[in-house]
Amino acid sequence: LDKTKTAMGARTLRSYVEQPLIDRDEIEEGVRYLMDHPFNPEVKNEFIKLSEFPPMVMIPETQKMIDIMNEEAEKLGLDIGFIDVAGASDASLVSLAGTPIIDACGPCGEFFHTDDEYLLIHTIEERYDVLLASIERLLGKK
Repeated sequence: LDKTKTAMGARTLRSYVEQPLIDRDEIEEGVRYLMDHPFNPEVKNEFIKLSEFPPMVMIPETQKMIDIMNEEAEKLGLDIGFIDVAGASDASLVSLAGTPIIDACGPCGEFFHTDDEYLLIHTIEERYDVLLASIERLLGKK
């Protein structure tokens, strides 16, 4: 990672790694600066902001629910594979309050919220079974 040439460069890089930007406006300002001042002026780029949603906050209670869902899926011979997509739903907003929440537990598919969106019909029942088993376990009925 550190390919700096000077001690000052190494210190600057270290500060970026140890204290990364977390303010959304500062990050966006930095991206826009890089777009307006490319390293190679022949490179054309475009900044498309896809979401205003923050990433979901992972708390221990949420991780426990994910673990339960994965265990229940495994019992059913399924691999549901949670993927962090960096925030694109209301669940991200709920998680900011410290509420344990799981999102994107529905059927599988692609191109969500576009004209090309589709889902795989066989995953509807699979996901329902995993959700039902997980909820029953969380409620102490299993």
